[in-house]
Amino acid sequence: MFFSRAYASVAGLSYKDRGNVAGFDFEIGAFTKDDNPHTLDLSGILPEGVTRFKIRLELAGSNTGRWFKIRENGNADWINCAFVTQQTAGLGVGHEYDVICDSNRLVEYAAVSSGITVLSLIIKGWWI
Repeated sequence: MFFSRAYASVAGLSYKDRGNVAGFDFEIGAFTKDDNPHTLDLSGILPEGVTRFKIRLELAGSNTGRWFKIRENGNADWINCAFVTQQTAGLGVGHEYDVICDSNRLVEYAAVSSGITVLSLIIKGWWI
């Protein structure tokens, strides 16, 4: 799931930064929050040929244990995924992750069913 810039140069890929993006690509209302996996289509943002991309994810909730995870589309398990969890009620967390998408630029995500008050995701760039 995770893909470093150092490895990208070895693999013959180059990183394309998205630049000065005006805001998050997806906010809390864009996500279904029911503990189950859902498909997220990124083809409107990622160009054809992209298989790896970098995200910034922010999460906050009204109580502890709120979580969100994102993985390559079609994976059977959540072991190899980007996973963020809130440990303290009311205190938001933010992380950056490298994520793999399929050839259609689809990923799967899951979000805890209750208590999330902030959930924001932006695509920062990609490898091609």
